[in-house]
Amino acid sequence: MSLVYAGTCCHSPAMTSRGEMADPTIRKQLLAAFEQQKKAIEDSGAEAIVMVSSEHFANFFMNNMPTFSIGMADEYEGPIEDPEWLKIPRTKIPANPDLSLRIIKEVLQTVDVCYAQEWKFDHGMSVPLHFLTPKYDIPIVPVNINCQSPPLSPLHRSWELGLALRKAIDAAPEKIALIGTGGTSHWPCTPDSGKINEDWTRS
Repeated sequence: MSLVYAGTCCHSPAMTSRGEMADPTIRKQLLAAFEQQKKAIEDSGAEAIVMVSSEHFANFFMNNMPTFSIGMADEYEGPIEDPEWLKIPRTKIPANPDLSLRIIKEVLQTVDVCYAQEWKFDHGMSVPLHFLTPKYDIPIVPVNINCQSPPLSPLHRSWELGLALRKAIDAAPEKIALIGTGGTSHWPCTPDSGKINEDWTRS
């Protein structure tokens, strides 16, 4: 059945760690949007979710920083952050290593990608999953793009990764949802971290 749903969402840890500090009206709109997205994924009958995100030195560091990586573990665990701070209980997240392997093999036909059989989810994965699959009953195939440690991938190479993922998903018999997720700050891990260019985001 291949791709049955595609969408994007934010993964800012503030949404769970201190969401009560947000404007109540805006927070209500945010939660309603997540609920709508959750229902759309459920209605699609998705049997797996391919989630493209960036991680924050939880698994990869300067001694080993792949540009692109795909997980193929038997299961995942998250969040790696303090659950009391993030306000998301630490749990096991189901995986589908066979599907991961097939996706990796297909992506490698056109894009060089690393793979990881061990992967701890940080808020980049855990926050979206908390809202979109709160029962953790859909297997996850995590995809990481290095977004914080230069040299960064040129945009056209990230585009090629997207094309390769779509081709790999279309080749799979499973019903698959594709979700891209990121933060709302456009300067992660820099002195301007936390600042938001709202005009650019809305354009």
